[in-house]
Amino acid sequence: LIREETADLVQKTLAEAWKARASYRGGTPSELRAWLESILRRNILDLARALKRGRRDARLEVRLEQSVARSS
Repeated sequence: LIREETADLVQKTLAEAWKARASYRGGTPSELRAWLESILRRNILDLARALKRGRRDARLEVRLEQSVARSS
């Protein structure tokens, strides 16, 4: 992955985790890490599928600031 896509994946993962924070049921740092890794893994697979199809739909991309503002 290029650097921008890697940064996008991290940003998207953290935004999704923030939106879903009420559903998080872990209590330890290792459980939090596993939860974040599961979100990141899904995002990596989604990106790989999009790249395999040869395109990314820019209309589905949202800036982090917009994503956080919507979840508040």
